[in-house]
Amino acid sequence: HLPYKTYIHEGTQKYWKESLQNPGKYATWIVFDRSIPADPITKKFQKKDLRKYGFVQVYKENGVEVYKKQ
Repeated sequence: HLPYKTYIHEGTQKYWKESLQNPGKYATWIVFDRSIPADPITKKFQKKDLRKYGFVQVYKENGVEVYKKQ
């Protein structure tokens, strides 16, 4: 039940582009699904060590991964 405006997505232009380069700048959570390899978030973050951006993995199941910024 979170408002859509709380998400960083392609339509948020500046925040989207900057967050793909430096996810810790604006994002508190990162969610992606490795079973959808064409998804832009999966493409960008599946091989990155998100710990270096201050994130820890809090959930993983069936390809879905959730990271939270500490």
